[in-house]
Amino acid sequence: MTKKQQKGSGSDDACGGTLRGQSGIISSPHFPLEYGNNADCTWTILAEPGDTIALVFMDFQLEDGYDVLEVQLSFHGMFRVCAGMGWFPVIPRFSCCLLMGLLWMPLFAW
Repeated sequence: MTKKQQKGSGSDDACGGTLRGQSGIISSPHFPLEYGNNADCTWTILAEPGDTIALVFMDFQLEDGYDVLEVQLSFHGMFRVCAGMGWFPVIPRFSCCLLMGLLWMPLFAW
């Protein structure tokens, strides 16, 4: 996700969804342009129990003090990946094994 132009004022940008299969692409509304304020994008990634999901960030930017990326593993809690820390030329790849076959990835923009 990237922010390259003036931030929008509404929260009417639809985003989020469910990904299944071997691979997929997650992006913010209007990518590569900015998404609007109050965006609440939740992606659900479905896989078989025991499968590995790898999240690879190719282009990523959060607004300091406003945007948050969190990853929730099934029903076993949530951890914050990064929050409002600016532009990332490269974010380290991370992966996890699934117990219940579900992973949520909410992005919040205030």
